[in-house]
Amino acid sequence: HYMHKICSPSRCAIQTGRAPIHVNVQNVEPEVTNPDDPVGGYQGIPLNMSTVATKLKEGGGYATHFVGKWDIGMATPMHAPQARGYDSWLGYWHHANDYYTQVISSSGCDATDLWRVNATHNGPATELANGPSCSFRSQTPAEGERCVYEEALFVDEVVQIMTDHVATSSTEGGEGVEEQVQPLFMFYSMHLAHFPLQAPQEYLDEFAFVDDLERRAMRAMVHYMDHAIGQVVDAAKDLGLWDNMVVVVHSDNGGEIIFEGTCGGNNWPLRGGKFSNFEVRRRFGGRRGGRWRWGLGAATLRRRPRHCVTQPRTQPTPHHTMPTHQRRPLD
Repeated sequence: HYMHKICSPSRCAIQTGRAPIHVNVQNVEPEVTNPDDPVGGYQGIPLNMSTVATKLKEGGGYATHFVGKWDIGMATPMHAPQARGYDSWLGYWHHANDYYTQVISSSGCDATDLWRVNATHNGPATELANGPSCSFRSQTPAEGERCVYEEALFVDEVVQIMTDHVATSSTEGGEGVEEQVQPLFMFYSMHLAHFPLQAPQEYLDEFAFVDDLERRAMRAMVHYMDHAIGQVVDAAKDLGLWDNMVVVVHSDNGGEIIFEGTCGGNNWPLRGGKFSNFEVRRRFGGRRGGRWRWGLGAATLRRRPRHCVTQPRTQPTPHHTMPTHQRRPLD
C-alpha cells in the first residue's frame, strides 16, 4: 500500500481518488491562499474536484459522515465537510491539536480547534470542551469538570452515528428481521498516532517498562488506537452492521523519526519514515505503509499477495453507481 510522505496530500488523495501530484502536494497551514487562483489556490483539495462522499451520496444514496482530522482545506465554506459531501462532521481542521485542550498554534496565534457540523449546527463543539484544570499533565479534573481524551470523543461519535443510522434507516424485512434501507459511509480519521505524544495515563502506565519516554508514549497511543478500532468493530457487530460491512484501515504516512527520535516513531528494519521518500512498510509505514481490510471481498485481496494498492485506489468505488471524474488538464 503506497501513500504520500506527509499528511494532507495523503488525505486529499484518499478523498478524491487521485494521486497527490494531481491534487495537493503541500502540507502547509490550511489558511494559506493564493488569490490569483480561485479554484486551486488554497491549501487542500481544489474546488473543481469531487470527493468520494459526494460520489457515494449522488450515485448510491449513501448517508455520509466524517469523524476526526480534516486537513484537506478550510479556507472557504466550499472547502468544508458539508460542501464536500458529508452529512456531518466532528473533528479538527488542522494537522494536529492538543488531545486534551484541543488548542492549536497557527498563523501566529493559539485557537481551540474542535468543530461540529450537522443539519442544525456548524461551529465550535463547545459542549465537548474539557474543563480548565484538564490537560495531558493533569488528567484528574476538578470537581464538576470534564477531562476526556480527544480520541474517546471521536470513538463515541462514530458509535453514536452508527446507532442513529440503524434506528432511522432500517425497516422490518422478512420474518421480522430489520433491513437497512440506506447504506452508510463512515470516514473515521483518527488523530492517533499523530503528534503531540499524549495518551491517557493508564495507557502510559502499561508501558512503564519502556525507558524512552517518547517511545513509551507512542506505544501507548498505538495501543489506544487498537482499542478504539475494537470499540467500533464491537459496536458494528452489536448493531447488526458487521455482516454487510467493509472496513479498511490504513496509515497516511510513515512513523515520524526526525528530531533525533523525539517523535517516537520506529520503522525498523526498513529505512525512512514520515517526510522521507524511502519505502517503509510497518504499521505506520513511510511511503509503503500498513493497510488492513475486513468484510465483503477481503478474501480476494488476501489471495493476491503481489497486488499493489495505491492510496487513491482505496476509496470505495462501486462501478455501477460511481460516475467518472471529470478530467482536469495538467498544468
